[in-house]
This record gives sequence, structure tokens and C-alpha cells, in this order.
Amino acid sequence: VLDGFERSVQRPAAMLGLAETEAEMLLKEGAGEVPERSLERYQTLVDGFADPEYRATFTKETLAESMLDRASEQAELGAHRTSLRFSALARSLYERGKVPADVLLMMAESRRALAEELLKPEGGVAGELLSLDEVDPTTQREARELLLAAAEDYREYGNLVVKDDAE
Repeated sequence: VLDGFERSVQRPAAMLGLAETEAEMLLKEGAGEVPERSLERYQTLVDGFADPEYRATFTKETLAESMLDRASEQAELGAHRTSLRFSALARSLYERGKVPADVLLMMAESRRALAEELLKPEGGVAGELLSLDEVDPTTQREARELLLAAAEDYREYGNLVVKDDAE
């Protein structure tokens, strides 16, 4: 369908299925590889979502949910950078201020976990983290940026959840 029928209305659904399958195959193989082909296919879907053909095939929410599933799988493996890439793709489907709570939460958790990974001391006790002052300037800058971005995501998530609860 992808190669022979480029203008088929089924192409977006086939692309989504392939993106999910490629990620799942690497997961089952347990190779620990980054699912680059899957990420590329999801990026193609996100880029093409402005096309009415894509919107007729599935919703933005369906696509985001699929990417969040991949992000969760990667987070469970400890691949937080890859988890962040999948959740960032899901976030890119939405305008600022209209990002769903589950996307915001996954972004925040991925960023926080990645920052904590950077701040883990070698051979340290589980849960023990270095302070920003104890790491080199490059690591310090990256960890600080991740923590600030995570805090913003948590803030947006909290505001959204409180607003939903109030309604």
C-alpha cells in the first residue's frame, strides 16, 4: 500500500500500522535499539496531518495515543531520550494551550527521568542524585534545561487537570 498506492486513502492507516509494528518488532527483539524507522514514519504522519486525507483516516487523538504508547514502552526500558522523542512528536500535533493532559504528563516524566539519568553518580546508590553544582557545565546545562522544561510541563498538566476537575 505504501509503495504501490501513494495516493490511496488507506496510506495513512498503513503508515500508522507500520510505525507501530516496527517499534513493536524492535521491542520484542530486545535489542535495545532506537526505533528510528518507526520515529521517521510517525514524523511523516505528523507532517502530513494537515492533509484532509489523513484526518479522514484517523483522528489526531488516535495518532497521539499511538505515539504515547511507544513513549511508555521506551520509558519502561529506561530509554528516556527515545521516550521524549515519541512524546514530543505527539505534542507537536497540538497547538500551544490545547495539548492533552496525558501528552503533557509523558513529556514531563520523560524530561525529569532523563535529567535524573544525567545526575546519577557512577556507582551511586539507587535514587541518589548529584546536585547541579556537582556536575560538569555541559551536563549541568542539559539537566537544568530538562528540569525547567519538565517543571513547565507539570505546571501545564496541573492547570489542565484542575480546570477539568472544576468543570
